Amino acid sequence: MVDPYSDCNLDHRTSSGTLPAQLMGNWPEASRKGGRGYGEITTWLALLNMRYQVGQLTLTSITGYTNLNTSNYFNAARDFENIVAATPSEKSHTFSQELRLQSNFDAPVNFTFGGYFEDSHRRNNFVTLLGYVGLDPANGNSSYTFRDHFISKGKTYSAFGQVKWAIIDDVELSGGVRYTHEDKETFALEEYRNALGAAFGLAPAGASFDVHNSFSNWSPEVSLRWKPRPELMAYVAYKTGYKSGGISSAATISAANIADPSPLAFAPETSKGIEAGVKGELLNRTLRFDLTAYRYEFTDLQLTSIQVTSYYVKNAGKARTSGVEGSIVWQATPELSLHGNAAYNDAQFISFPGAQCYAKITGTAACSAAGSYHRSGQPLARAPKGTFSGGFDYEAPIGQTLKFGFGAEAVHTSSYLIHENGDPSLYQDAFWRVNANAKIAGADDKWELALIGRNLTNEYIKVVGLDRTFGQAGSYTVYSLRPREVVLQGTVRF
Repeated sequence: MVDPYSDCNLDHRTSSGTLPAQLMGNWPEASRKGGRGYGEITTWLALLNMRYQVGQLTLTSITGYTNLNTSNYFNAARDFENIVAATPSEKSHTFSQELRLQSNFDAPVNFTFGGYFEDSHRRNNFVTLLGYVGLDPANGNSSYTFRDHFISKGKTYSAFGQVKWAIIDDVELSGGVRYTHEDKETFALEEYRNALGAAFGLAPAGASFDVHNSFSNWSPEVSLRWKPRPELMAYVAYKTGYKSGGISSAATISAANIADPSPLAFAPETSKGIEAGVKGELLNRTLRFDLTAYRYEFTDLQLTSIQVTSYYVKNAGKARTSGVEGSIVWQATPELSLHGNAAYNDAQFISFPGAQCYAKITGTAACSAAGSYHRSGQPLARAPKGTFSGGFDYEAPIGQTLKFGFGAEAVHTSSYLIHENGDPSLYQDAFWRVNANAKIAGADDKWELALIGRNLTNEYIKVVGLDRTFGQAGSYTVYSLRPREVVLQGTVRF
């Protein structure tokens, strides 16, 4: 059906019907704003950083705590009808502690050793309407299709170390490794399901599963640095990385998932690669520059995909990124500085035979009977090949107690794919953004008042595109970055 209230243009207008009043009676998450869409996020962050120095040794302690509480309601079909709607929410908190001992001996060899611990808890609730079929005769008032939740707990233990060896005065070799062990538990429960949920194959009310996972990884790295002069340094490094696996907190729990939750599981992601670069200062150290070339390979790259009503984390086979990037800053005068950045990045799948099909090819010869196709050689989403920026900053005193500054920059980004499953119809064309700022501050930098303008040309920049929920092939939902923003920002430093 054609939406009579939508122009299908990427602008600040969208069409989203309000949930009918008769469906809000026992759905408090959806009725909070009268059946209209909303999103609320409350975040608390706390960080305690302590250092204790004894001679040439420094002991650092970093303690962190985060608390996140989100709730929202949205029309999942993104149109004037409101027969597909959801109220996902999350409550989570994380405690972390890192201890690090670092040496600064007047000797060829120095070290850093440490450990890290993290304890995390997360609860995701999903209440979803997949189409209205009347009040549930079992209880006389349930209007949504299902209610379920996921509870995830995890503990992470990590130890790391690095040794630096000054082979000669201007050559340094460093090597290190991080060991990580994780224990995770995921509990899922289908609290409610009506007849329509049964037709979709969802798990019956009261059904649950409990999955325990453990992951371990060693991630080494080594680098060689050459510093022929105080103002010039070159390096080459081999690095590896690791991202944990787990169970997707999908919005739906199927009856099949209760019997076998493994389709919800995703493996750890690992990376390895090499980079080399040079950094330096010229013109009496008024000009700073750096240039880096890199090539990294990712195994079991973790991707977000959507299947009808749920988001899942899935693993690709292998992907590779390679490119070069550089930046330059020139202090042309004591008041004026100029800066520029440029990067070329080639990011593509080198092996991804089981990628989920997008709607346009589902049911065609391009999509297998299992609903997958081969994406090897395709670019990664949101990975432009070229970016460039250039700008200036000017700052000068006003009398003895004040200073004034202003600046601007232009940023160019080449085109890139935005569809999570690789539909070539959904991409962002190359674009420019212009940012600017002006400020007045105290000469001692204890206070500052700044007017900041971002994306002043008001570009609507696409970042994510999805097949529209229950929509026809070729109809999409697209999310963009923020349009023009003008911010007045005050800063006080104690």
